Amino acid sequence: MVTSSLFRSQYKGGDGIWRDTRYNRNYAFNFLIGKEWQTGKTQKNVLGLNARFSFQGGDHYTPVNPVASEKAQETVFFESRAFSEQFSPAFTCHFTASYKINKARSAHEIALKVINATGYEEFTGFQYNHRTHRVDEGREALILPNLSYKIEF
Repeated sequence: MVTSSLFRSQYKGGDGIWRDTRYNRNYAFNFLIGKEWQTGKTQKNVLGLNARFSFQGGDHYTPVNPVASEKAQETVFFESRAFSEQFSPAFTCHFTASYKINKARSAHEIALKVINATGYEEFTGFQYNHRTHRVDEGREALILPNLSYKIEF
């Protein structure tokens, strides 16, 4: 399955100017692929593999004022240019492998989901670095493995 979205997210500030919001990525494209195989002696069990690939525009951010930041020794932004800059596009992938055992009165499923399998580093904010006297861009890659077991009856 392939999906795409084109959008624009804005707000009107107290000064009457329309600006982009942080989450105005402008576009998002998703590609989902999966396959299930019947397994077991009676072919009632199901092995499934699924993946979702996403490509979307980067978050918007407010540019940092480096001169004012060094003087104040903390992050200072150009507030009049709120969310006027945009990060590079993001590519992410989520993967799921599952095995379901179907019985007469119940079903048991074990699944492993890996969220952010590509290790995309999400923007976490700007921090003033007291050693270098500059503002650093904070990023963190969270790869979340999720092992689950489910009983249906």
